[in-house]
Amino acid sequence: MLLFARVRSLSLLAVGLMLGGCQMSGLAGLDAAFAPRDFARRTEAQPARATPARQPVQSTAPKIYLIRGLAQTVSEGVDHLSAKLTALGYRTSVHAFGDWPAIVEQIAADQTASGGRQKAVIIGHSLGANATIEAVNALAARGASAQLAVTFDPTRDLTVAGGVQHFVNFYQSNNGWGRRVQAAPGLEDLIDNVDLKAMEQLTHFTIDRDAQLHQRIISSIRQSVGAGDSALARNSRGRAAR
Repeated sequence: MLLFARVRSLSLLAVGLMLGGCQMSGLAGLDAAFAPRDFARRTEAQPARATPARQPVQSTAPKIYLIRGLAQTVSEGVDHLSAKLTALGYRTSVHAFGDWPAIVEQIAADQTASGGRQKAVIIGHSLGANATIEAVNALAARGASAQLAVTFDPTRDLTVAGGVQHFVNFYQSNNGWGRRVQAAPGLEDLIDNVDLKAMEQLTHFTIDRDAQLHQRIISSIRQSVGAGDSALARNSRGRAAR
């Protein structure tokens, strides 16, 4: 009887150990089968958040394109005017007269990107004045426009067909070079031709250097596109001081 009880106890113990082993083996199998995949799914479902890159703040100051004539020495006043405008907080760039197609592309692209808010001014002397007229006409063909265009003594008889809200032409009818700018029908009110024949101290090669004309142009720019960017003006003064 006692022997039977011991055998029964040993049998129950063996069965218990076997069941326990199977349970542990099953749990180990479940851990091996599911735990890695669950972790992978959690990793894929919750990727690390990337810090968004800060976008540089772009100045909305009007852009002013100045176009020289045959050479810098011929249109030295264009560079002087550019320096004055930069000091007032305007973004300026000086170009050769053959650069006008690139200027048109830039103005059109800026206006498209800004929803028409980006403002532009084009100023040219001599062959650069001819190029200014070509540029505004090309802008008209693109459905774009400059707020203001100013010319000093264009050397050809040219007609403005649009692409500008106000056009001012300073010229001398008696210096052998300057020409009056014509307007396409219906655009006569957009153009002011200012004959400076009474200013005998000026010539075709110095008309773009006159300080009084520069001041008149700066006033027209302020009326057409507003004041320059004060931060750009401070930066300009800081660079000049160094």
